[in-house]
Amino acid sequence: MERGNSGSPDLTDWVPFGVRWGDADGQLDWCHIGESPFTDPFFGQTIDRCRRELGKEDHVTSLEALDDLPIARPPAAFIFHTSRCGSTLVAQILASVPRFMVISEAFILSSILRPPARFFTRDHEEHIWLLRNVVNALALPRRDLGAPCFIKFSSRDVHELPLIRSAFPEVPWVFLYREPLEVVSALAGIQRDVLPTGLIESGLLGGDLETVRGMRPAEFWARVLSRCYQAALREFDPAKTRLVNYRQLPEIVWTSLLSDFGIACSDEEIESMRSASRFNAKAPARLFFQDTDHKRSMTTDEIRAVVEEWPRRDYDRLESLRLSSSGS
Repeated sequence: MERGNSGSPDLTDWVPFGVRWGDADGQLDWCHIGESPFTDPFFGQTIDRCRRELGKEDHVTSLEALDDLPIARPPAAFIFHTSRCGSTLVAQILASVPRFMVISEAFILSSILRPPARFFTRDHEEHIWLLRNVVNALALPRRDLGAPCFIKFSSRDVHELPLIRSAFPEVPWVFLYREPLEVVSALAGIQRDVLPTGLIESGLLGGDLETVRGMRPAEFWARVLSRCYQAALREFDPAKTRLVNYRQLPEIVWTSLLSDFGIACSDEEIESMRSASRFNAKAPARLFFQDTDHKRSMTTDEIRAVVEEWPRRDYDRLESLRLSSSGS
């Protein structure tokens, strides 16, 4: 669709971080980041830090302001994942290389992927336009013009893969996943015996709310995990998709994943990634360790039963595809 020049302010060194869905056209919130690197575990943390340290007021513009930006090179890869599978570790390993830019779970992308129902119900191209242009705004280089940009979506965004692939058919993507017993044990253990209201109404599972209200946490998370696995399986493309199991971390990032994306790294960059992999991605003061045994120790008979009923077959299909496509 055609859009005119918006007459917006100079947005060099600014990034969009939020969408305001008004009654008519939407608006964008912009934060001044200068040359601040995206080295925090999550995009929102970088935005908060820049707003605090740089002290500039946010800009609010129309969506058309996106048309005034230069065109960045496409992202080097998209990262999709389930919960508790090491995706933040992967993002932090990549962010340790100064020339890489990593956008980790920018809430603005989830907002665009799942807008209010009144938006984009009749104009698919408008939706594609907005997604492409916000990704372009996020991927614009702040320092190195040739910097590869990696975009890690939230775990829920895997369900929007058809739209994302329509907008970016040439961008490769990785799906990170983990043995379902370990994931469900971790998630169900947090919720104890009753699901919080927020989770029930979150739409993570879809379907009738009364049915969801009747579920125990173990069944809820087993079904959610199964849906995530299925979403990745439906869109799997051997030419564009790389499947990574949690137990392959962290070494796979620098031994084969980056080369699969056509990115060569120096010995110094590999050492930087090795160093970053030694620390807990969400709590950098602590060392990282594979917590498989700890997660398995939380497994109950109930969790084993729901895992076998729901995500087990999907997990086995992912493993079969991974092994047949990578030989690892």
